[in-house]
Amino acid sequence: MTIPPLMKARADRQMARFCATHLPVRARTQVRLEHAWRGNDVTLIERRAPWDSRGDWTSQPIARFRYDATPPAWRVFWQRANGRWLEIEGLGSADLGVALAAVGRDHSGVFWG
Repeated sequence: MTIPPLMKARADRQMARFCATHLPVRARTQVRLEHAWRGNDVTLIERRAPWDSRGDWTSQPIARFRYDATPPAWRVFWQRANGRWLEIEGLGSADLGVALAAVGRDHSGVFWG
């Protein structure tokens, strides 16, 4: 089932707020956070400036959030080195803001290293 438009708009605002506030101000010229939608999934992406000030910014997916309609909940996934996404049981929530906060704290060390 497709994510309801109002819920997607709210999730988009929550993701944008997290991306704008999670990193320290002093680092924002070198690192930034973005998000991208694909169906019911939204991926949190870290972008880094080129080390030699030439070339393109690099992208690294940090976490993926998947909306499931029954029961309404956001599931949280992390990406292995081989590119597979694995769910972290017990980290999901009906509120995307709660799941984002858990990723920001990263008690397991799988998101931010």
